[in-house]
This record gives sequence, structure tokens and C-alpha cells, in this order.
Amino acid sequence: MIPITNFLKYPEGNPNPDIILVCSISPERRVLLQEIILSAGYGICGPFESHLDIFEILGRTEISAIIFDTRDNYSNSFKFLNMMTRYPDIPLLLIGPIDHTINSKLDKIGNRMAELDFPIKSGDVIRKIDMVIEGKSTETSEITFFMNEVFKNIIKISPRDRRAEIRKILVYHVEQLAQGSDTFEINSENAIFITTTKKTDDSQIIKTCQRILRDLIKNLNYKLNAEEEWGKSLVHDAIYQSYYLLKGTPGPVRELLETLDLDDIDFYNRISGFVSGINDSLICTIGHLVLEDTGPVVDRVLNLDNVKNVFNQTSASQIISLMGQGENYHEGLYGPIPSSVDPNVMILIFSRVLNDDTINDLRLQGKTLSVIALAFSKGKMNLLPPRTVLRNVFAPFQKIEMRQQVDNELLKQIRENFIHIYDGKH
Repeated sequence: MIPITNFLKYPEGNPNPDIILVCSISPERRVLLQEIILSAGYGICGPFESHLDIFEILGRTEISAIIFDTRDNYSNSFKFLNMMTRYPDIPLLLIGPIDHTINSKLDKIGNRMAELDFPIKSGDVIRKIDMVIEGKSTETSEITFFMNEVFKNIIKISPRDRRAEIRKILVYHVEQLAQGSDTFEINSENAIFITTTKKTDDSQIIKTCQRILRDLIKNLNYKLNAEEEWGKSLVHDAIYQSYYLLKGTPGPVRELLETLDLDDIDFYNRISGFVSGINDSLICTIGHLVLEDTGPVVDRVLNLDNVKNVFNQTSASQIISLMGQGENYHEGLYGPIPSSVDPNVMILIFSRVLNDDTINDLRLQGKTLSVIALAFSKGKMNLLPPRTVLRNVFAPFQKIEMRQQVDNELLKQIRENFIHIYDGKH
């Protein structure tokens, strides 16, 4: 039998957290839920792909709640709920939609239950975990999670050549927060603070977090010899991006932010036009645009993050036109250029003339202009590496000869290459 410790993961600084068991057939949702749960200070068991794995674990360790993903897994949802009749004291959080049939089953088994929104929102997950686990402070968890995200985003969006210095300043301030307090603990390596299990007055936590953010802004300006508003802009941008993750969450987080003299506290409206949750540097959309006999067209779009699509007939025509007219076309890397659909989105372009046996226009002699376009948030512009590195992102595209060789797999490879430049792997 595999040791139970092989399935358990703990948040930094808390060796005895509540354990949340997670089961989802979606690899992406398993990764997302694990990140949310650990960032909020909970431990995780799994995450598992099959409901059968759950019942090999229950009874071997104490589980505070189970998150079960019913999406794309409807038939196994009933098998899972039938088996949970043996464990009526473990709260359940189900990723919906939850229909009448499942609700009827839940009424019979009697477990405390909450339905998680889809798409998954971090604030919703934290709030409902706390709701089904007795004796926890939802407000403390939400503030803690939010501050963790702010600290991580300050590092993510800072200029590359100053990132190490900014990390050092950030760690110093968070360590100051933790010193002399049994409420906060610090993982200095990753510049993240977490709360202990001790119940603390929420108003005191708000005041402490307010102080640390204000002191951080002043220290960034002073130590980096920056302009007066530089530290403020960096921290505020990180706050806006982090709030997206908790969009729709009223209460303590909003109360904290209203004390910070932000330019605009209508956070969700401020960022809803972005390509998506720009707190996540890994989000981008990629499209293949082609010049056919009838004119420019969008051949395909890979939108794995289900974000706003900025590629349509109009934008395709504009991008293709930038690459040339008639028989003369520019090849290579261009941009980033602003999107005509959304000014908060930038588009990186790589164009080539490829063979295409479907072309009837004799002027093109069996060739066509093929363009790969990567759309990403304008807020990520300062993270882009040199153009020599960006050209390597499109290496799979540079190896093909036929327009028909551009498929979803090739777009996925280019997208993954682009993602790596934000992971520091270039």
C-alpha cells in the first residue's frame, strides 16, 4: 500500500492544516485547485483523477472536506455520492452545474454541501471551503489569499533587470510583518505570508496589511531611486491584477483596499476589458491568419483559457494588410501592436509566405501569406525578452513549408514557448 504521506501536500509554514481532498478528471482544474488551496493555507490530499482513488484514502487520514468535480464526469458523480453515504460527516464541495437529480441524491446522503462556481474562482473556493468547515474565518482566509497574490504579482510584473532587488525588498517587509506576531508566518524564499490557525480580529489584520503595503510603496521608491509614483504604480497594478482573482468578493478584501487611496476602487470594471485574468502571466490567445483567394481570413484560434477572442475578420484584415499588399509581403517578427478590438491587448506577429495548393490566384503562384498572432495583456509588455528570444518562440512555425501544416498542435507548441518566457526559462 502506498504511504498516505505520498498524497499529502502542505502549505509553507503550516505543518498541521485542514486537509482538503480533491478529485477532478480535468488536469487543468486539478492544478488550479491545488494552487488555490495551498495558497489559502489549507493542505491538499491528491488531487486525484478517479473517484475510486478517494475511497482508498478515506479512513487513512483525517479529511476536512472533499472537492469533487462533476463536470464531464456525470455518471461517476452518482457512484461517488453513493459511496459517500459511508462518510456523512465529511463536507462536500461540488463543481457544478448541480441538477435536480444530483440535488435529490445529496438530500438523501445528508453531507454538508456547497456548490462551487464554474469557471472556478479562487475567492469562491476559499469562501465555500470555510463555509462547510466549522469554526473557520472566511474573512481571514480571503485577506491572506489576496495578500499572497499581491506579493507574487509584484514580482511577476516587475522589470526583469530589477526583479531580484524588488524581491529582496518585498521579503524584508513581509519578514517585518511576521516578526513578533503569532498571527503571521513567512516563507522568505517565495515572499509569501500565511496565517496560522489562530483566530485573529479581522480589523487588526486589515490594519496590518494596510501598513505593510504603504510601507512597501515608500521603500520601493527610496531604495530603487525611482520616480515618486513608481512604487505606487507597481504595487497598485499588482493589487488590481490580484483582485481579479477574487472578483465579486465583497467584505474584508474590499474594506482593506478602500483604505489604500487607490485611483479607482471599481476594480472589476477596471480590468474586465483585459484579455483575461492578467494576474496569471500564462494566459494568452493564439490565432492563425491566412490570405486566401477571397481575402484575409481567421483560419483557427487556440483559446485554451476561454478568454476574450480578439481575432475576427476585421482584425485579420488589418494585420494581414500590415504585412504588405499585392505580391510583396514582409516576413518575420513584428510588433507587438495594439489590438483593434481591445486597446488593453497587444499582439505579437510572425509572418511567412508558405506553399498552398488551394490558392487559385495566379499572382501568388501557389503561395499564401500565413500569420501567427499571439494576443496578450498590455500589462505584460515590460516582461517581454529581447527579440532574438521572441523569434525562438515561433521556431515550430519556421520549420514548416505548407500552410496546411499549421494545426492546433503547432499553435499549442508556440503558445507553450511563449508561456516559458514568463517562467524565466528562456
